[in-house]
Amino acid sequence: MRINSGFGKRIHPVTHKQDFHRGIDLQARNEPVYAFFAGRISEVGYNPILGKFIRIEKDGLECIYGHLSILLVSKGEQVGSGEFVAVTGSTGRVTGEHLHFSLKSNGTYLDPVSFIQRYYQASINKENIMENSTYLNLRQKLELLVMMEEVALNEQESILYGVDFADREDPEDE
Repeated sequence: MRINSGFGKRIHPVTHKQDFHRGIDLQARNEPVYAFFAGRISEVGYNPILGKFIRIEKDGLECIYGHLSILLVSKGEQVGSGEFVAVTGSTGRVTGEHLHFSLKSNGTYLDPVSFIQRYYQASINKENIMENSTYLNLRQKLELLVMMEEVALNEQESILYGVDFADREDPEDE
C-alpha cells in the first residue's frame, strides 16, 4: 500500500483547489483496517466528505479513518491496538477507493508519519535499543499505519521520513 496523498498543502483531487490535507490517503482496495492504538470508539458514522468513518480516542490522542465500506465497531466500544475495526472503501468525496487516516492530539492535526517517527525515536532514545532493532520497530509501526505487510513510499517520502525502504519504481510508472 502506498501513500497517495500526504499531510499538508495539496491540490484536492476532487475540487482541484489548493487545500490543507489533514491526514494521509493510503491506496487500498477492500483491505482490513486495524486500530492504530487501544482506545474508545468516540464516533462512527457517515458524512459527505469522509463517507463512512471511525474515530478512536485515548488520552487526548485521536485517530480518524475515512472512506470505509464496512464498519465493524460501535460508538462507545473499547478496542485493542491492532483490532480489526473496518474495511476500506470509496464512500464520501473521493476519486477512488483508498483509506484516509488522520491523527489529532488535543484537537490539533498531526502528520501521521512524522508522529510515528518521533514516537519511535523517543522510545528508542529512552530504551537505548540497538540501531537494527530501532529500524525494525519503526518499520513495524509504519506497517500497522498502512494496514498491510509492507509500506511503499516514493523516494522523496523515504528521505523526508528518514526510512530506507522506499518504492524504487520509476516515477513515470506509478
